[in-house]
Amino acid sequence: MLMSVDISGSTAFKTTVVDDQGSPKWIDAFAAFFAELPLHLMGQVAAHSAHRSDVPDFSVWKVMGDEILFIAKPRDIDEARLFVAALRQATLDFDRSLAERWPLHVRSAAWGAAIGSRNRAIEIPEMPGQRDGSPYLDYLGPDIDIGFRLSGHARAGELIIAPLLAESLCARPNPEIELHAVGAESLKGVAQGRPVPLILATKASEGGRTRPGAMTGGGASPSLLAQLRRWREEAAAWSPLSAPGPLPLE
Repeated sequence: MLMSVDISGSTAFKTTVVDDQGSPKWIDAFAAFFAELPLHLMGQVAAHSAHRSDVPDFSVWKVMGDEILFIAKPRDIDEARLFVAALRQATLDFDRSLAERWPLHVRSAAWGAAIGSRNRAIEIPEMPGQRDGSPYLDYLGPDIDIGFRLSGHARAGELIIAPLLAESLCARPNPEIELHAVGAESLKGVAQGRPVPLILATKASEGGRTRPGAMTGGGASPSLLAQLRRWREEAAAWSPLSAPGPLPLE
């Protein structure tokens, strides 16, 4: 499972915000993002694990410009849902904190991929390894790629999740998180250009934005689950070689 948080509006901010001497003032904002956002997520994962005997592990996978990517390996659907709920709250809280100090916002995305024949883990010997001495791994494949296109469709403080992860969450509903289909968009290099469902994750008390004709409902919505399964089945018909399968989460 991969999670991404990035800063929206950063390009304009870096070119227009200067101090009295004409020096850039954006450095403090980005230093705060890289230092504080992971702590917000760590705190939310711990808070959402209060009822458990352990805290699921996750780590920073990589940093790309103004985006932080995290990786987690949930053992079941309950842990996947925990990460979604924690990311949702961390995104919302840090978005408010950042906006109070600078004219910036954050948005996030979450997606899952089964590593095997369709998606692969590749060891890169030249990169520094992990804290436990294991080698650095990069992850490649069509189910990995989709996530990098998702966050651009989220608004400030929002979390968008990919169809495969959303389908798994819908199949085992939980009142803590609601999922809302807010439309479908063609994502560059994904699903041969065909529209991909955009699924907004919210807390149950928040509700969700809608677009004309969009299916909306909580995690237990039969219509949303049917829509996601239909999209996955249709993808298999477009090209068996690029057909996504359900995530191995029970």
